[in-house]
Amino acid sequence: MMQHMMGKGPIEETPATEDGVQVVIQQGHTGIIQAVAMSPDGRYAISGGFFDETAKLWDLASGQELQSFAGFGMLGPRYLAFSSDSQRVVAADLQMVKVFDVSTGSELRTLTPLLIDRLAIGGNGQWMAASGQQMKGNKSQRKMGLWDLETGQPLPELPDSNDHTPVASDPDGAFLITQQKENGGELVLWDLASRKPIRELGRAPDIFLAAVSPGAKLLATQNKDDGILMVRSMKTGEVLYQKDPLDPEDPVGSSLAFSPDGRLLGLSSFKNGIHLYDAETGEEQAQFAGTAINFSPDNNSLILGRQTGGAPLLRDRESGKETAIAAGASAVHDMTIAPDGRTLIVGMFDHTAKIWDLKTGEITGLIPGPASGSVSVSSDGRLLATGGLHGEVTVWEIATRQPVKTLSKGNPEVWQGAFVRFTPDGHALAVGIHDHVTLWNTRTWQQLWDTEIPLKSFSLTDLVMPESDSPKGIQEMTFSPDGRMLALSTEGFAGVYHTSTGDKLYAIGGGGMSSLLDLAISGFGRDSGSSPTINNPFDLQNKVVGLRYIKTLSFSPRGHLLFSVGMMGKQFWETDSGKPAPIRLSSQAPTTDPKEAVKGMEINMSQGAAFSPDGAKVLLKYVEEGKFCRQVVPFSELVG
Repeated sequence: MMQHMMGKGPIEETPATEDGVQVVIQQGHTGIIQAVAMSPDGRYAISGGFFDETAKLWDLASGQELQSFAGFGMLGPRYLAFSSDSQRVVAADLQMVKVFDVSTGSELRTLTPLLIDRLAIGGNGQWMAASGQQMKGNKSQRKMGLWDLETGQPLPELPDSNDHTPVASDPDGAFLITQQKENGGELVLWDLASRKPIRELGRAPDIFLAAVSPGAKLLATQNKDDGILMVRSMKTGEVLYQKDPLDPEDPVGSSLAFSPDGRLLGLSSFKNGIHLYDAETGEEQAQFAGTAINFSPDNNSLILGRQTGGAPLLRDRESGKETAIAAGASAVHDMTIAPDGRTLIVGMFDHTAKIWDLKTGEITGLIPGPASGSVSVSSDGRLLATGGLHGEVTVWEIATRQPVKTLSKGNPEVWQGAFVRFTPDGHALAVGIHDHVTLWNTRTWQQLWDTEIPLKSFSLTDLVMPESDSPKGIQEMTFSPDGRMLALSTEGFAGVYHTSTGDKLYAIGGGGMSSLLDLAISGFGRDSGSSPTINNPFDLQNKVVGLRYIKTLSFSPRGHLLFSVGMMGKQFWETDSGKPAPIRLSSQAPTTDPKEAVKGMEINMSQGAAFSPDGAKVLLKYVEEGKFCRQVVPFSELVG
């Protein structure tokens, strides 16, 4: 049932063809890297992705991604640690703690002892302390406990500590600092050998980030609400200095770490980059880009996460030179195959467009882009158009890798992806930015027309949430095989336009006040003979919420059908009328019962779809458990 609701079938491994080359694009993280750590022996690194739900293990010598550990919550793992012998690695979010074998990648255990609200990992991954709610029969009670990560078994508890939350441990794992929920947020230093408190370290607001310096000399904390950074003495609890947040509107960071010699303190955040401070005085020593920070065991390098995902970076402490652990590893945003059938061009999240030779599987070139929005190749294979995430559009000559024309410089302050698509004959280029589509003549680079695109159509959602955020701009564009029609979608609208004039031919998907009136007048759902039959659950979705979140539009090879795939399911449309095609998808059945219709709906996370050249098969691509999956479905089965 759940697989159907997600619009997915069984995942099958797709082997490389016997006479071909399998091109492996090492993507790394598909979103922001929020946490990083290096193994004590200096051979490995681990990184945690924000929103891609994975932790990734890297070999520092070869730059290869050795393992991708999936199964974490939506926000991804934020706590990372290697064992002292570098044989195990711990990755955790606030839902679960997982322990993996480094050499084999096998999952040794998963711990979910509590509904966790705070977590600390100590002793080089030997143990963890966690606080949260624990179920006892039908009731829950607050608890803080300690667990052995080598065995998964609970350890002796700290006395009278159930109203505490763990804050941090020293690098050797001899001490644990907790914060009382009551008593004004008092910080308490515990000796773990005796399970006795050593001293109180003063009060603090709720803590979001914390780190203890080598030798347990200093404690650095960042407040959860206001982002103030405090550094205090572990001997006296005295606050030595504090620093205001870099951005009051986005105050909290993503990681906090001391250098192995205890001289530097690094703080990272998604928006404000990385700042290095003198640990004793708080004086800023350096500032540079990055979203996560940690230090190498030999103290010679920093390991950094980056906004564009991919692989972590190594930064030399003396020279400041940065090197990607896996050069070129980045998320894929768009790809296209040149007409020669041999060249694959991929738009990467690191803004570049990389060129692969499909016969050898080797990278043959790189175009700087920005190409993180979309890429498209002209029918003669001569030109490449690239679109960036800030509205930048450039046309390049592929042979020379030189720019031919800049059609939009974009705005670095505004996120609005640029979509580019050549017409099938290559005589024109369509550029979609936010709510406008412009068609350009590729010989003269004269603008042929410019059309404003609706960002949304009326739906029941507007009655319930009229003040919701503005929908995103253009999500997808594609030309019909004969080039006469251009189909496109925004977050809340999909339609087909005439290529020669830019006029709208029709919108697809329904929704709107008339649909709601039809729903009310018909008495839908009542036990009466007048109740309409819903031949397709998609009809109910359209009537109630309208067409939303279409990520892919694909014309059939003959151009008579348009296939849409989006958040709310799959649908075929007749291209001459814009009406739903009389094709019932195999998962759908006619019904007069709205409950049954709801069962047939999909919550579809597909990322792409395309027809085979003969129209006999449809390729679906989607993401499941942090992995890109693909499924080739015979057309007859899809509409059976």
